[in-house]
Amino acid sequence: MAREHYFHTWASQKEASSVEVVSAQGFKFVLQNGEEIIDGLSTAFNTNFGYSEERIKRPVVEATNQFPAALSKWNYPQREEQSKRLKTLLGEKKGKIFYTVSGSESVENALKIVRDFTGRKLILARECSYHGATLGALSVSGDWRNKANLTVNEWTLRIPEPHDDPECVELSSIVERVGAENIAAICLETITGANGVWIAPESWWKNLKALIDKHSLLLISDEVLNGFRRCGSSFAFQGVEGLKPDLVCMSKGISGGYVPFGALWVGEEIASYYDENMLACGLTNYAHPLGIAAMSGVLDLLEDSDTLDRIEANELLFAQLLEQLRSDPRVKKVRSQGMLAAIETDGLKYTWKEFIAKGFHAQAKEGMIILAPPLTIDPSLLEKLFDCLISVLGGVNE
Repeated sequence: MAREHYFHTWASQKEASSVEVVSAQGFKFVLQNGEEIIDGLSTAFNTNFGYSEERIKRPVVEATNQFPAALSKWNYPQREEQSKRLKTLLGEKKGKIFYTVSGSESVENALKIVRDFTGRKLILARECSYHGATLGALSVSGDWRNKANLTVNEWTLRIPEPHDDPECVELSSIVERVGAENIAAICLETITGANGVWIAPESWWKNLKALIDKHSLLLISDEVLNGFRRCGSSFAFQGVEGLKPDLVCMSKGISGGYVPFGALWVGEEIASYYDENMLACGLTNYAHPLGIAAMSGVLDLLEDSDTLDRIEANELLFAQLLEQLRSDPRVKKVRSQGMLAAIETDGLKYTWKEFIAKGFHAQAKEGMIILAPPLTIDPSLLEKLFDCLISVLGGVNE
């Protein structure tokens, strides 16, 4: 019946895959038939603290009593205080935050701002990437969703994948050919997330930073999936020595998934440009008070020593469980960082529904299994998640 009245995303509607869910509690969701499914993907890489975290829910409820909605031009203490805390998590004292309600809008506004600031059009971006569903964000995305839509691709220039060009020789040639004076920015996921958890080699980052410095290029770091402790550090770019993005795009874990929310940090030079120039960016739900409240709960959790100890313990257990999978003959390769992993299978392909049938939620992607369990998941559930995964693989560890 539901399909008669609303769309399922990213799918032909007649073939859309879905399940009937009646509730979501803790680190599981419950199907209509009563079966409990372990969430091995944090819903869509966003419910980093599960479905029942009171330290996120409580400030949201409280906010509905004070500011259930707010005009973008209203100033009130929570906006100022939480923006300052977010900058602290980013490791920045300067610059400013622009708020959105999604990762797509964070990237979209980053693109608008760098093009306005530089007066240039071209964005350098990777083919193996996903930056969002709006037209601008899709234009810098490289996966199938770009090809399924008419976008402004003429303003995007594809660069080689890091493992294909670790010394940035070809990338340097591209910059020289098109001219740095025509390039508005480079837009990158620090770690490619849903398209395979691809982690660039250190040599690539070293040479990329040198190229950026040489040509004074701006860097947009897309941390929508990687942010808020998903990849070991607060943000994945912080795990790359000396990397200093000019703009950082955030969403997903920023609110624990409880409220649609996002943010864009821009550095001091760009921020000060708009002291005298018009910032032609805005949203009806800009800096929505419920989003600010949810973010405050997430920041509380990421400042709590007990929570951080629990996350670190889970990261260690997650790494150990992944290591055990390497001996399975059907596992070709494992890539991971923090609580994010891609498991390449030896020619096997799975569907999301097969995982659900085995009692867990994960992403099936072209012969890969993508995992991103909640950061604070119960260790026993994390171990059970891998038992379910092994039953799907049908390998020697079953």
